[in-house]
Amino acid sequence: MIRCLLLSILPLLAPVAMAQSVGEEAEEPTDRESKPPASAPADAGEAEGEVGRTQDGSHEEIHPESDPDWMPGELTTEGPTQEGYRWGVVPVPLLNFNRVDGIGFGAGAEIYSRLAGQSVGYRDRISVSTYWTTTGSYGSTYLQYERREAAYILLGRVTYRQWDNLNYVGVGGRDVATDYDLELAGGNHMRSPQVVINYAYQVPGSPLMVWTQGAYRFAEVEAKEGGLLDQDRPLGWEGGHYADLSVGLSILETDRWPLPNKGIRADGGVFAGATWTPDGRTTPVGGVFGEIIGWVPVVGEDFVIGLRGVYEQAWGDKPFFEQDWVHGPERDEIGYEQMITGYARTRSRGDGLAASIIELRPMLYQSRHPFWDVRLYFSVYGEAGWLFDDGDIGPWLPTVGVSPQIMWQGALQLRPFLALGWFWDGPEDTTRRAITQFGLSLKGPL
Repeated sequence: MIRCLLLSILPLLAPVAMAQSVGEEAEEPTDRESKPPASAPADAGEAEGEVGRTQDGSHEEIHPESDPDWMPGELTTEGPTQEGYRWGVVPVPLLNFNRVDGIGFGAGAEIYSRLAGQSVGYRDRISVSTYWTTTGSYGSTYLQYERREAAYILLGRVTYRQWDNLNYVGVGGRDVATDYDLELAGGNHMRSPQVVINYAYQVPGSPLMVWTQGAYRFAEVEAKEGGLLDQDRPLGWEGGHYADLSVGLSILETDRWPLPNKGIRADGGVFAGATWTPDGRTTPVGGVFGEIIGWVPVVGEDFVIGLRGVYEQAWGDKPFFEQDWVHGPERDEIGYEQMITGYARTRSRGDGLAASIIELRPMLYQSRHPFWDVRLYFSVYGEAGWLFDDGDIGPWLPTVGVSPQIMWQGALQLRPFLALGWFWDGPEDTTRRAITQFGLSLKGPL
C-alpha cells in the first residue's frame, strides 16, 4: 500500500520542478547546507572569499570558484536580494486510516521559497490541506505559515477540526480504557477551531533561541446522552474556550533543516492557561514541557540513527478536548504523525505524557539534478509511551512503524507511514487491542 501511494505522489512532483522558479531558471543545487539567510544585504565579491551562514548561525568563508559544484551565477552571499529567492509548489494527495476513524481522503499543497542555488532548506513555507473520512466521522482543514530567518523563526497556524463520532474513553492514566464498548464511547460530536502563533528569536552568536507561543481553542461539544462522556463529565464536556501562553528556550544545531543527518534539537519551557466553560467557571492550568532529539550519522547520510525523548506535565485541569496536543514550538498532535503514532488520534489522553523513540534511516536513492532533486530514505522506528493523569501513570503504549521518506528539492518531506500501536499493562493484561494507522505525513517520526 505504501509503495502504491509513493508511486502516486512522485508523478505529481515532476511538473512542479519545471515551474518552481519565479522569474528565473532553476539552478544546480550545491552541497552547502545552510540555514535560511538573513535579509540584511552583504557586500558581494569585494573580498577574495565571500561570507555565508551555516546551519548553526556561524559564518564560514566561501570560495565559489573552488567549489566543484558551483555554477556561474549562483548566489552565495549572506544577504541576497528579494529576487534571489525562488518559489515552489507541491500538490499533496492525502490518505489516512486508523481503526477508530476508518479511511479518509483529502488534498493539500506545500508552497515554499528559498535562495536560488540553495541545496537544502527554505525561508517561507505555506502548508494548506483539507481532509475528511469517508464515514463523515472526522474532518480537518489546516493552514500554516512558517518563516525561517537567521535571526528568528515565525510560525502561525489555523486549524478547524470536526468530529461526528468522537470516541471518549477516559481522561488519562489508567482511566483511559484499554478495552471499551464502541457504542458507549462513541457518538459524541465536537467542532473546534484553533489558532497558534509562535515566535522564536535567535540569540546572536549562539545556537540558543528564546521562543514564546500563544494558543487559543474553542470547542462546541455535544455529548451522547448516556454515553461515557456524559457519565464522566470531565472539564470541557459541554464545550468552552481554552487559551494558554508558553515561553521557553530552544537549541538547534544541525547540519541542515529539514531532515538532519547529524546534530541536536532541544526545547524546554513552561506554560500557563485557563479554560472558560459555559457554566461561567474559569479553571487555571500550568505545566512544563521538554523535548530533546539527536541525529547520529553512522555512515554519513547513507545511514542515520535518530533518538527522541519527550516529557510534559500539567498541574490543574486541562479540558478533555485539549488533551490531544503537547506544548512546545511545534505543538504536535498526539497519536497522529509523531509521538504514540499507533494510538488512536481522536481519543483524549490526560494531562501528561512521557515518550521515547528510536529511528533507523538508511538512504535508498538520490538525484541532485535541478529538475529532479530527490532523496529517498526508508525509516523504521519504535516507540514507548506513557500517558498519565494527576500522577496516575497509564499502561505502556508501544508503537512500531515503517515508512519511505522523500526529500523533495531539499525543502519538503513526504512520508507515507504505517504504524501499529497497542496497549500492554503487564503479563496479567488480557485486553490488548491493536491500533493500526496508515497515513501521509509532512514530518518525520522525530
